[in-house]
Amino acid sequence: IFSHKSSSVAVSIVARKLPTTTMWMSKLLVAALCAQTSSAGWVYSGNTNAAEGDNAVVLGGDSNQASATNGLVGGGSANQVSEKATCAVIGGGGSNVNTGEYATVAAGRKNRAYSNYATVSGGYLNRASGRFAHVPGGSRNTAGGRYSMATGFNALALGDYSGALGFKADGSSPCLSRGDETLTICADTVDIQATLLIDGEELVTSRALAETNDDLRQEIAILKEDMLAMRKQLAQLMQ
Repeated sequence: IFSHKSSSVAVSIVARKLPTTTMWMSKLLVAALCAQTSSAGWVYSGNTNAAEGDNAVVLGGDSNQASATNGLVGGGSANQVSEKATCAVIGGGGSNVNTGEYATVAAGRKNRAYSNYATVSGGYLNRASGRFAHVPGGSRNTAGGRYSMATGFNALALGDYSGALGFKADGSSPCLSRGDETLTICADTVDIQATLLIDGEELVTSRALAETNDDLRQEIAILKEDMLAMRKQLAQLMQ
């Protein structure tokens, strides 16, 4: 089966048990019709899908729409690559929208990529609205700054080159990162089992302090013994 769909032409030819000459003539006819169309999109399978942009593709699923030039919807349901989102992709999932050029929504539900080169990998109700912004997953996260990243639950990274990691169970208040080049972590406890460096210098941790305290205790005990010995010597001299 060879099919082609555009705004001006819809052609479908089934080459089944046709003479060789007739089959080749049919293919040539379809190729000629396709060459004359100004908008050529391809729908390979599924139900009520539409590929309206030049070289746009919908591979399958239901009620998907690829309106941008070179836009792609892999599958899922009710996904939309908007007209201005050149070379944008929605992999699957449901009710996702991509309006950014070269942007990506991999999967999930009700996710949005609003800016160029933005990415939402999955999850639910996530937004990537800054250029080169990224939401790896989770729910209700927004990466709004350029090169920003937000993940977890209800995390908002609004500054450029910023990050927000929302790991609070209640999530009643957003984990908000406003400043540029700022990383905000929202959690009840942050357990870092490693040596921390700041500008290349080791940060003193509670573990390091405990080890230092042990050394100080040993030194104090030695000093006490030395002082006791000096007192004994002093007492002998005074006799």
